[in-house]
Amino acid sequence: MLCEPIGANGTGSRLEVVPPRDHAADPIQGLLARLRRHVGLDVCFVGEMVDGKRIFRFIEGAAESFGIDIGDADPSDQSFCQRMLEGAIPNLIHDARNDPQTCGLPGTQRRGIGSYIGVPIVLPSGRIYGTLCAIGHDPRHDLDLRDVAFVEFIADLIGEELADRLAPEHFDPLGFASRIADEQSLAIVFQPVVELRTGRTVGYEALSRFPRFGPEAMFAEAWRNGRGQALELRAISMALESMERLPTDVWLSVNVAPRTILSRGFIDLLEGTPASRLVVEITEHDAVANYAEVSDALEGLLDRGVRLAIDDVGSGYASLSHIVELSPDILKLDGVFTRGVDSEIARRALANAFVRFARDIDAMLVVECIETPQELQTLQALGIGYGQGFHLGRPASIELVA
Repeated sequence: MLCEPIGANGTGSRLEVVPPRDHAADPIQGLLARLRRHVGLDVCFVGEMVDGKRIFRFIEGAAESFGIDIGDADPSDQSFCQRMLEGAIPNLIHDARNDPQTCGLPGTQRRGIGSYIGVPIVLPSGRIYGTLCAIGHDPRHDLDLRDVAFVEFIADLIGEELADRLAPEHFDPLGFASRIADEQSLAIVFQPVVELRTGRTVGYEALSRFPRFGPEAMFAEAWRNGRGQALELRAISMALESMERLPTDVWLSVNVAPRTILSRGFIDLLEGTPASRLVVEITEHDAVANYAEVSDALEGLLDRGVRLAIDDVGSGYASLSHIVELSPDILKLDGVFTRGVDSEIARRALANAFVRFARDIDAMLVVECIETPQELQTLQALGIGYGQGFHLGRPASIELVA
């Protein structure tokens, strides 16, 4: 759900937020106060992303202890927030000083951030305004995904409130959506899929990257404006162009929504691709209206040896329905089961259940989001054969993986 920040519209002007009449009674300040009480961190703030900068628009808490104030701006590419939007770090960081992804960031070293929760603020139009963040000086290992969900809830309310204050004359709802399908706005990176027992790379997943924001938001914006299929096909085409540069003993996985599978353009795009080295990974979380149509569209590919994977297994009803209806070769277990699997018995039990389930249906199980040695050791002990995650290998350009 990440997309273009306010200020990157085609006219070059940015949307201004009308200042609140009474700052003390401002609804956004009230929401920040509520959020700060819930998470118990030192500061909560709203940051606007514009022209390569993160601008602090609303702050609640001891801002001076972090050296920030309303109206301050800093380069967005040095911030936790930008990395979170790009998907380079998770929404929740328990201990920033001891986390390899954040220990070297200016926010950790200069501002003294010890813990962090951040989520995007998405306006009702689907555009990104910026981020809602909560930060603390001390590590906070008690925070969990339920706290992230509460921050997301508050961010939705703030997005609705901000939308009421935006000057309407600069809205360009289709301008960015029509541009992001352009090849120049899209790059493809490759993340390894690793055999956990040996550390051997068996495949790569092709992932889309955009100049400023994460792929989920960009694709959501494109689908909202009728450009989703074009953007997916562009990403797949670019990934396949790099396939011949990958080692010949690994496979390549490309992400595709069921509605794109039904398009003639998708089938045509895969003509001539080495079928035994290709995995089609279904990513959509929405229910499929007609599985028979999707199965028919895939039949020719599967007959040639293309393998089928289901992404984010366990994250919702749709992914489980995909398994039942499409009989995949590979199950990609959602990262929610990985984070904390070494310390939480419920996550271990669920992961173990999927090990048995994958074995029963004769499917390969790949666990996503392995980020620590402890998680890796626990998953190995559970008998999980394959995985992805920053601990095993970060997404990289074709020049670095070939």
